[in-house]
Amino acid sequence: MKPFNAAYYISHNKSRAIALMLLIASIVFIYIGGLYISTFEHMAEYSYKLFNEYTYIFPNYGCSEEEFNSILADFNNSESIGSVINVNTAMALTVTNELSISNDINVLTFANTEDANRFFSIIFPNENINLVDGEIALSSKVAKNCKLKIGDTINQDSEEGYNIDKEYKIVQIIDSEYFFAYGIDKGVKNTYLIVRPEALDKNKDIAINQFVNFIKSRDYGDKVTIRVYEDILDRIQQQVKSIDYLYYGIIILLIIILSVTVNATFLGAYEKRQFEFSIYKAIGISKKSISFKIMKEVLLINLFGVGVAVIIALSVVWLSNELYYYSMGLLLKYFNLRSLISTVVCDVLVIVPVILLRIRKIRKYDITEY
Repeated sequence: MKPFNAAYYISHNKSRAIALMLLIASIVFIYIGGLYISTFEHMAEYSYKLFNEYTYIFPNYGCSEEEFNSILADFNNSESIGSVINVNTAMALTVTNELSISNDINVLTFANTEDANRFFSIIFPNENINLVDGEIALSSKVAKNCKLKIGDTINQDSEEGYNIDKEYKIVQIIDSEYFFAYGIDKGVKNTYLIVRPEALDKNKDIAINQFVNFIKSRDYGDKVTIRVYEDILDRIQQQVKSIDYLYYGIIILLIIILSVTVNATFLGAYEKRQFEFSIYKAIGISKKSISFKIMKEVLLINLFGVGVAVIIALSVVWLSNELYYYSMGLLLKYFNLRSLISTVVCDVLVIVPVILLRIRKIRKYDITEY
């Protein structure tokens, strides 16, 4: 192997090169941290994405019964709305995300089988869902997360939720990527459910867009509360901004620590090579060629370090999913754009100064010093 080959130094200084690679590989913490922070948005998607197909409407303080009925009539008379159904949302089941943070999922209970079937025929046209009073259907995601199965019952003493006013039996589990639970209870209803129009699968997106756009176009002032998925996601993103700032603060701190540590390690390695570089200059090898050799060595070490980081990240995500998250109906995703960008920026800000400082230092070496 020729001395000017980028791999020559690594092959003759394995322990030092491996130490540098492992230092660089520590950028994996930025990537994995970003994956976990992104779980807040994933949880919002799991829990509220269906709010683009239906949503609740609540009268606010100061809204008279006449005003509220007029608003309901506005929805009932629109072709963008499929149905308005009286429901109860007081009962909830508690689910957790990948960070073990709890979130309450409303159990949507209908007054009778007819209302429930009208809803199911629109939202789940391909599912055969049949419920009677005191029965509940869950998504597979909720069932796994709450460790419930068909035949189980939940009541006032159950730890899985709250405001459970009587005993309910789990009779059906619907395969889905979302969190939801539906039941039938002939008790008092506390709100209304606004549902998109019925549509064939090929026209479903059109119906959803019409539904969402119609709701967003309504301006009832402060009379009622009604939100679609986009509104809920915006609110959640605002709530977790402090966590984002903490994440970026940790990135800046890690960049500083890695820059100092990696640069000091490279400095120690290259200080011992002063004679080597001075000889190169003495025998007529240009500064440009020497600088290019240094750049190739640093970039190759960095490439191996990044490779180690990728292997660690993939292993951590795979093991986390296989050993825990899949069984909870959760998924730690392998890719997140913000995590990738943050990791790349960190790597560049650490490696570029190393290259520039080493080249600047080595250009000053002279054989006359020996």
